[in-house]
Amino acid sequence: MNKYTAIKLSEHYRDSVRTSGEVIGEFVRDKEVICKLILFIGAKVHLFFIYKTKN
Repeated sequence: MNKYTAIKLSEHYRDSVRTSGEVIGEFVRDKEVICKLILFIGAKVHLFFIYKTKN
């Protein structure tokens, strides 16, 4: 393995570690968005049923 190949491999490894961290960050962010969406839809359904029972 020459010096150029070693540098390229180290760059690839560093990029892949950073990318996996970004993937975990996006997964956590997507999970938060999905939870907020479920809560929002639940609140809308709840308000709909309150409105229906009052009339």
